[in-house]
Amino acid sequence: NQTMMKLDRELIEVKKKMLDKRLINFDLQEALGKSQPYVTERMKGRKCFDMDEVYILCNLLEIPLNEITKYFPPSEKIRKGA
Repeated sequence: NQTMMKLDRELIEVKKKMLDKRLINFDLQEALGKSQPYVTERMKGRKCFDMDEVYILCNLLEIPLNEITKYFPPSEKIRKGA
């Protein structure tokens, strides 16, 4: 699915930040209190993180809140105004 591939590429900024901080998906699982499949589905762009999760990850990855859309871009549905 092209939308999923686009989201996966966009989440590359999150993955870069994780590398910079030497974090792995397990660290995200721990921070979010979620399972490995749950985090993997979101990191691969199959599903979206909810806003509470985004705030937790911004804190963990030291992402300024004014840069949320750089790391967690709006979905295609939102961009199209649906």
